[in-house]
Amino acid sequence: MLPPHIQARENFKTLDLLSFALNRSGVDRRAWQVATSFIDLAPCDDCVCLYGQGAGWTVSYTERGQWREMARFPDLFEASKYFYAHFRPDASPYDVREQWEDQTGQQFSMVE
Repeated sequence: MLPPHIQARENFKTLDLLSFALNRSGVDRRAWQVATSFIDLAPCDDCVCLYGQGAGWTVSYTERGQWREMARFPDLFEASKYFYAHFRPDASPYDVREQWEDQTGQQFSMVE
């Protein structure tokens, strides 16, 4: 298990990779949101959201101000794949990892 500060850093990278993959795939930015917690989400309608909740991650859909939970996951890796598959069932956000690394200069290191 990673120390909390390293896990938080890696979670931010994963959310950034996920955003990069969705943008690169041409998914309408108004159709999705990702955040480390529910309180960090902006109000949206007809939107799929991925956010941290307690020790896990939740994917929800909002429509007309009503939230409907779609799935919960213990880790962000599985949650991000599920979330991305909602928009691109034939792909994974990790398919563009190398392009994300080249563009951002970031890498997943799992160490301090």
